[in-house]
This record gives sequence, C-alpha cells and structure tokens, in this order.
Amino acid sequence: GTGDDTETVVAAAAKSPVVTQMWSLVRSAAAHHMQQAVQTGRLGDLSAFHADLCFAKGTPGTAQLAARREAAVPERYELVDSKRELTNVGVYCLVSLLWLTGKRIQRVCATTGNFFFREHEANHMEDFGQMMLELEGGLIATISAGRTGWQSNPDSGLDRTTLVGTHSLATFDAHRPRLAVWSDAPSWSPPQTDPEDPMGMWGGPKDPAFVPAPKRSWLTPAAGEKDDFTHFLDCIEAGRTSDVPAELAGHATAALLAGYQSAAGRTIVPLT
Repeated sequence: GTGDDTETVVAAAAKSPVVTQMWSLVRSAAAHHMQQAVQTGRLGDLSAFHADLCFAKGTPGTAQLAARREAAVPERYELVDSKRELTNVGVYCLVSLLWLTGKRIQRVCATTGNFFFREHEANHMEDFGQMMLELEGGLIATISAGRTGWQSNPDSGLDRTTLVGTHSLATFDAHRPRLAVWSDAPSWSPPQTDPEDPMGMWGGPKDPAFVPAPKRSWLTPAAGEKDDFTHFLDCIEAGRTSDVPAELAGHATAALLAGYQSAAGRTIVPLT
C-alpha cells in the first residue's frame, strides 16, 4: 500500500465506532517485562531503544551480494517466494517501540541490503534492513531486522531488545530464561527447500520433506501471555481501544515508507 492508503484506513477507523487492532508482539512475555521496566522507573527516563529481530527461516548463502539500489516507493512488498523483510519483520520492532514509549517518530534514517537469499535479490526485495529513528523528546531508537536462514539461530531467530535509561540499561531476550540442551541426539537439520515456499513463510498442507522438525537445543518456559485474538475480542466486547489500534499502526507504516525513501536517497527523512 501507499501512504494515502494508510491515511484512508486510519481516517475511516477514527470516524467509525469500531475497535481496530494490528497483529504485533506487544503481548509477548518479553514485551511485558520491558513495559514493567519502564513503568516502574528502574531504568530512569528512557533515552534509547535498540531491537534485533531476525527470522531463522529459508536457505541462505544464495545471494550474489551485489550492491543494492533501493526504490523510494516500492512496487511490491510480498510474493510467494520472498517478502520485503524491513516491513515484514521490522514492523514488529517499530510497533513495540511506539507502544512502549507512547512517542511519535520525527526523523528516519534507513538502509536495506541483500545478504542471504537469491529469491529476494531477484525480486528486488531486501532480506535485511536497519533503521535509526529520532522520536519526540530526543529519544533515539535503532532497529535491525531481516531473514537470516534456518540454521542462523537455535530457535526461531534472534529476538532481543535493549533499553537504555538515565539510571540503567537492560536487555530483554525472547529466548531467556532458557535451558540449553546438549545430547547425543542427531543435530537439527533444515528441511528440504520447498520450491513453492523456499522461505518457509506459508502454512497449509506440505510434503513432510519440506516441514521443519522442531528445534530442541533451547527449552524455554511455556508462554503465558494472552494472544492477540483473545485480546482483540475482549476489547470489542468491552468497547475499549486495543493496545495497537489503527492510529499506531498507521504511524508505524509511515515510518517504514519513510525508511525506503531514506534508503533510496541515502538521506534522513522527516516525518510530519
């Protein structure tokens, strides 16, 4: 979509008495711990935010590593065999940032690259991206996000956020606490590459050869958070605003669109 499309959706939601919600990670255990750290004041005033989020899917090592030239206005964001990962993955970090701080982004600087997959490269879609953001009050945020391959992480992928405050800093890892398992069981191996889904992005029935086996090197506690669907239904029944409404989602989208402008022009882009 475009910026105009986003504004149309946000305006329509504002005019109608409806509850809106964007899928996000703000209801995860790690996000809950981040929120507690900020609300209790143990970090002091929040001054910086850094998030790393990478999906451990796909067979890497096939990109040609040519210099990437970004498009200021992407034509496509998603195909069967690839997605623009700055938006596909980075959006989760952006939404968590906006939800956690309650601040708006004022300036955006971003880069995109092709480091892992020929599918992304052939479709002129980045498999990795980075953003530097300035928010209201001078808060600085940095984000790195992408898709890095099946064996790049013992679990679902790097998912870690560091918060810097005036008193202290803390890192929140979605895969901690954990129990690391070392045994005589065969090492985990990635599935065969599915020609119809080389990145492992889609659900539905598949040949067993294309289905990844569970990774068991790290054991983490069972998630206790309420899922997005339950939260959304609760908000509808109670008639209250969700934690990631259309307005917040629209601002995150505007920041992502500005990110592509920044990467294409190699400049800082202001957000109005």
